[in-house]
Amino acid sequence: MVVTPVVAADLIGRTLLLLLCISMESGCGGDSAAPTPTRIGVSIVPSTTALKTGESERFSVVETLSDGSSRALVAVWSSNNASVVVVTDNSGSVSAVQVGSTVLSAIIGDTTLTRALQVVPDGSGHWSGQFRYRTCTRLSGPGPDICTPGVQQPLTLDLLQTHDQLSGTMEIFLNRYAGSVSGSVGADGSVIVSATLTGDSEIDSITDWQSRIAGRALEGQFTLRRDFTNFFGHQVLLTQDDLVGVTRP
Repeated sequence: MVVTPVVAADLIGRTLLLLLCISMESGCGGDSAAPTPTRIGVSIVPSTTALKTGESERFSVVETLSDGSSRALVAVWSSNNASVVVVTDNSGSVSAVQVGSTVLSAIIGDTTLTRALQVVPDGSGHWSGQFRYRTCTRLSGPGPDICTPGVQQPLTLDLLQTHDQLSGTMEIFLNRYAGSVSGSVGADGSVIVSATLTGDSEIDSITDWQSRIAGRALEGQFTLRRDFTNFFGHQVLLTQDDLVGVTRP
């Protein structure tokens, strides 16, 4: 077989085209266009369901596509109770006005998404006052009673609040024992916290905390478990306590 320049050029051209097709994995000669991704879900983000009074949040509508990607969609936002939560702009920003509940709606074309929102009181701030022993039980260890029902001891709380969640610090017994606090605030003003406090080789656990915000006061009760070692040996005491005059500025 005689390879003419024309035949050689054609062979070279076909070889280059084949190599190009292989490198691009396009299967030359077929339809190389990728399929258009389709919607597999649409939702409101973030997943926030509670705000504290005066708090703001920005929501958005996100569409999830079949190729694994996602994109934000333009929506028309509204609140069915603007006295509780007001929509502050057309980009999904809202502000909590007062305690209560509402339903936030986002309309995209013929699709409507909703999110139930609850506004709770703001429990943040510096709380200070006292707690009073209601009962005192020795769980283990020797020695004289060191807690008498009716006796009051100092207590302070420094709390931060995001949505309905609390964090911060607690100190008792003139700041001799301190530690971190976590908890939550309910729409009815109820406050539930727990804490582990340490100091002077003592570990104090705060449990069963049940209180309520009443204006600038915090009213309620809790259980204190004191685990310590002194001159008489290792001891564990359990007290049931009432909050007394705990307020914030």
